Amino acid sequence: MRRPRISWLVLIAAVVTVAAVPALREQARAIPPSVVGGLWPEGFFWSPSAVREAAAFVDRHYPNDPDMLLAVATLALNTEANWSPDEPEREQLVRLRRSFLQRAVAEGGTPAAWAAYTELLEVRVIRPGDQEEVRPEPGIPAGSGAAPAPDPASPVSDLGPPDDTLADIRAWRAVDPENALPMALEALKLYGLDKEDQARSLWLAASTKPILSDRWTERTEALSLLWQRMGCPEMESRASAAYVDSSSLRFSLYGLSPPARDGSRAGIEAASQGRTQEAVRLWQATIDLGRHMQMSADTSGEFQTGVSLEQVGADPIWQLHPRYHYGMSNEEERRRSFWYGSHHALYVEQMGEEADAALRDRLVRNRARFFLLAGPFAADTELSDMQAEAEASLAHFVSLALSIGLLLVLFAIVSLYGRQAADRAADIGLGWRTALVLAPLPLGYLLLLLLDVEPSDPWLGARTAGPLWVHAAAIPFAVLALSLGSIMYRHPGSAGMWAVWRGNMRAVLPSVAALVAVYCVVLGLDAAPLRARVTEELRRPKLARVIEELGDRWHDPPIPRDAWRAEHPPEEAAEDRTQPPL
Repeated sequence: MRRPRISWLVLIAAVVTVAAVPALREQARAIPPSVVGGLWPEGFFWSPSAVREAAAFVDRHYPNDPDMLLAVATLALNTEANWSPDEPEREQLVRLRRSFLQRAVAEGGTPAAWAAYTELLEVRVIRPGDQEEVRPEPGIPAGSGAAPAPDPASPVSDLGPPDDTLADIRAWRAVDPENALPMALEALKLYGLDKEDQARSLWLAASTKPILSDRWTERTEALSLLWQRMGCPEMESRASAAYVDSSSLRFSLYGLSPPARDGSRAGIEAASQGRTQEAVRLWQATIDLGRHMQMSADTSGEFQTGVSLEQVGADPIWQLHPRYHYGMSNEEERRRSFWYGSHHALYVEQMGEEADAALRDRLVRNRARFFLLAGPFAADTELSDMQAEAEASLAHFVSLALSIGLLLVLFAIVSLYGRQAADRAADIGLGWRTALVLAPLPLGYLLLLLLDVEPSDPWLGARTAGPLWVHAAAIPFAVLALSLGSIMYRHPGSAGMWAVWRGNMRAVLPSVAALVAVYCVVLGLDAAPLRARVTEELRRPKLARVIEELGDRWHDPPIPRDAWRAEHPPEEAAEDRTQPPL
C-alpha cells in the first residue's frame, strides 16, 4: 500500500487548523464570496443586486425575524440615495424597503423596527408661515396600509389619515416606553394638526423620559448581524455598517426644531400673560430633552444635536450673542458667548440663582464639548490604519487560499492520464526540487511588484489588496514558468519532454501547496490579534472612543474667558426672541 506523501499530510493539517481555530475560521469565511466577486468590500454591499441578495437570504432563512427584516430595509434605504428618482432601480429599492419595514413591525415590532417605520412615514409638518416644503415619497402607507397615496407633485403636511399616522407613532411608544423621541414626534404631529395644547402636554411628558434615541445603533447592529449571517467576517461587517449615511436618514432625530421653537414661543407667551411657572416648565422641558439626547448619544452628531436642542430651550434664559446667521464662519461661531436672555430674571425668580448658575455652567461646558467633537481624532486615524492593515492581511490570506486551490487544480490537470508513466519519467533532483518548491512564493510576489499590482502583504508595506485573482494566480504561474524553464533547459527537443514535465509537476505541486498552506496559516495567526482589536473597537460606540481619547479635556473642557457675560447683550442685537435657531 502506497503511503501518502508528507506534503499531503501537511496540507490536510493546515486545513484542519483553519477549521479548528476560531480566528482562522473567521478569516476563512471571506473565501466563498471572493471566488465570485472579490472580498467583502463596501461596494459589494451598496448595490441593488446586493440588496436583492440580502432580501432573498432573509426570506429563505429568517422570514419572521424583525431585526433581519429591518436590516434589509436599512440597506435598501441607504442604497436608494445612489439612484435618481427616475431610475427603475430606485423604484425597486423603494418597494422592497417599504415591504420589509411593514413586515418588520408586523413580526414583533421591536423599538428599532418601529423607529425606522416611523421615519418611513416622514413625520414632518408644515405650519402656517413656514417656508419649508416637504414632499413625502409617493405611495407610502400609513397605519394599516389602506390609506391612499398622496399626490407627489404637491407639498402636504400628512401622509394618509392623521389618526393612522398617530397610531403608528403611538405603537412605537407602546414598545419603547422609556424613550422620549416617539412622544416628541407625536407632539410634532399634533402641532401640525393645530392641537397645540395636547402637543405641549406631550412635550412636557416627553422630558421626563430617561433617553431620547431613534435606535440607530440597534439598526446598524442588525445590519452588521445580517452580513455576518451571510458569511461576512465580523470586522468587515461592522466596518461597512458604520458607513451607512445616517445624516440623510435620521430626520426624526434631527428634526425636533419645530416643537422646540414652539415650546420656546409658548413659554414666552405664557410669561407675558403672567403664567411664569408654566413658562419655565416649557423651557425646562426642552432643556431636559436636549440633555437626554446627549446622554443617549452614541455618535458625535447625536451629542451635538442634543447640545443645540438644549440651547433652544435655554435661549430665553441664556442666549448666544451675536445671533447666528447663514454664512457665519467657524471662527465667528466659536467667538459667540452666552448673555442674559430676555427672561433671565424670571427664571432666577422661579428657580433661584443656584439653578441659574448650574444651567449656565452646563451650557458653557457642553458648548465647549461641541467644538471638541469637531476633531480630528488620533483614535479614528489609528483605527483606520489598523483596519486597513487587517483588511489587507485578510485579502492576502484569501489570495493564498485561492492559490492553493489553483495549485491543486493544476495537479489534477497533469494527473488526468498516464500518471504512472509520468511518475516514472520524472527527472528532478534534490536541488531542482528545492528550487521549484521554495522559489515560487517570492517569485510570485516579485512578479506582482513588476506588474505594479500591490499585493496585500503587510511585510511588503502595501495597504491595498489589488486584483485578488492576479494575486492568487501569481504563485501557480511562477511554478509553471520555473518547471517549464527547467525542462526546456535540461531536455531541449526531447520526445518525452512533456511526460517528464508532468512527472516533475506531480512531484512538486503538493509540496508547493503545503508550503503555501503553512504560510497562509502563519499569516492568519499573525493577523488574528490585530483583527480582534479592531473588532473590539468597532463594537464600541464611536462617541465612547472619542471621549476616551479626550480624557480630562472632555470632563473638564477648556472654557474661553469670555464664554459668558452676566449682562444683557447690546441693544442693537435685540431681535424677535420667539424663534430661537438651532
